[in-house]
Amino acid sequence: FLRYCNSQGIKTLDPDSFETMVYSEKKLELPNKSEIHKLFTVELPTREKALIEILFSTGLRINELKQTKIEDVRFDEGSLTVKGKGGKVRLVFLTEKALEILKEHIKDKTKGYIFPETIRTLQRLIKASASIAGIKTKITPHMIRHIFATDLLQNGANIYMAQKLLGHSSITTTERYLHVSNEHLKEQFKKFHDTTRP
Repeated sequence: FLRYCNSQGIKTLDPDSFETMVYSEKKLELPNKSEIHKLFTVELPTREKALIEILFSTGLRINELKQTKIEDVRFDEGSLTVKGKGGKVRLVFLTEKALEILKEHIKDKTKGYIFPETIRTLQRLIKASASIAGIKTKITPHMIRHIFATDLLQNGANIYMAQKLLGHSSITTTERYLHVSNEHLKEQFKKFHDTTRP
């Protein structure tokens, strides 16, 4: 901003006299695969099961899911249309399991919000579900979104596909968002790089 002011002939402090703050990237502690498995196999009420399955299937932000209506679901195609940041509309997909539990959750309803509860209530439902499953790692809607993204990448999806599904306008955001373990990178290196040569 100071540089812009200077370029417009407005006298300001020298922008180069300030030190730029460096923020260290906070490492997100993801649950391990056995913990994730617990979350999907533990006995939960239909609403909670539908909430978790849909979030994991689509990678939606919690506020995007909150705004999604039954009318937005294409049951024959297993997809739903969602309005993301900046009003951008995108298509996301439901697994067969997510579609099945969604149908059970809405029963005979054809209109209205899939989850009429508040965002805060939905967050609490996920937290309570994780507790019932005996998961010690903190589970949040954002965490499930992160697991979705990581799962995509580790199973061979390219970053541009992940960008579209996550609703990122910039690939840079996706690059920062996705977490790939060093162990996975090592496995991929061994798989794709010819290490047999002397």
